[in-house]
Amino acid sequence: MPTPTPTTHWSGRSDADPTTGVPSSPPAGDRHSTGRPLPGAVNTETDPAPVVLFDGVCNLCVGSLPWLGRMDRHDRLRFGTLQSEAGGDLLERCGLSREYDRSMVVVEGGTAYTESDAVVRLAWLLGFPWALGSAAALVPEPIRDRAYRWLAQNRYEWFGTREACLAPDSDSVDDGLRDRFLG
Repeated sequence: MPTPTPTTHWSGRSDADPTTGVPSSPPAGDRHSTGRPLPGAVNTETDPAPVVLFDGVCNLCVGSLPWLGRMDRHDRLRFGTLQSEAGGDLLERCGLSREYDRSMVVVEGGTAYTESDAVVRLAWLLGFPWALGSAAALVPEPIRDRAYRWLAQNRYEWFGTREACLAPDSDSVDDGLRDRFLG
């Protein structure tokens, strides 16, 4: 199954860095929603695995982790919490604040996806049948993002929080996922 083109595609630009292919600025007129280029700090040739950064104190997010691990049949995904040192470093490389916590972030192939774009991308990365969920991209982004934000704003009230951020060495993380966490 071919991989869909990310919402921002900047290869071939004349102002692109010849070693990373990432331009120094967003292209004028291109759709630049929540997908953000990485400034070359993440080498997708040596570490091509997509990374899912999630809220490590949210019970919904933490509870989804074992399910994601099972559905990722090819063990492609890596995981990290938004609150971790490694997660903060990756957020900064994506052009986001270290304190970013509004949504999960999926980083893949030089692009960071947030809010509903992250959910759509994650569905695609999980493969069939979950990739069918990427059809949600047909829904206008403002509508998708409004629904995502509604869930995100209510997640603590509906699902609760953990007293401490999930750590890779926690008993809550099974051995199969522990090796897939960011360092």
